[in-house]
Amino acid sequence: MADALKVSAHAKPLLWLSRARNFQRQMILQAQGNKAFQAGQFEEAIKHFTAAINLEPSNHVLYSNRSASHVSQSFSIDHWPLD
Repeated sequence: MADALKVSAHAKPLLWLSRARNFQRQMILQAQGNKAFQAGQFEEAIKHFTAAINLEPSNHVLYSNRSASHVSQSFSIDHWPLD
C-alpha cells in the first residue's frame, strides 16, 4: 500500500512544473486584479482575485485584496442608485 502512495521519479519533475505554472498564473491573475482595482473596476478585480485564490488558496494576500475590492465596490458611487 505504501508503494501506491509514492510519487514516481518521473512524476516529481512534472509535479514541480505544475506547481511552478500555477504560481506563475496566480501571480499574473493577482497583477491583473491589482490593475483592475487601481482602475476602479472592482467587479473585474474580484474575478481575478477569486481565480488566483483557486490556484493558491493559502495566499492570504489574495483574500485581503478580494475583500478590499468588495468593500470598495460597496462604496463606489456607481454601485448606489441616485434616486
